[in-house]
Amino acid sequence: MESRESLINQIALLHEEKEHQKLIVLIEGQSPAAMYYELTSLLARAYIHYAQPYMDSFPEYIKHAVEQLCSV
Repeated sequence: MESRESLINQIALLHEEKEHQKLIVLIEGQSPAAMYYELTSLLARAYIHYAQPYMDSFPEYIKHAVEQLCSV
């Protein structure tokens, strides 16, 4: 299991590279016990940045981001 700091650094790098889909996969791959406030918020941010208005799934991604934020 990677350290929290290492995970946050990897998330920051993927965000800078606009690799939001990879970011979503990385965060969702964490154990439920690891989903603390910061990680949940970063997942919501990734969904918001990944969602594009032209996508059929745009409303679902935004809804999922809102659900993540409401959970914390």
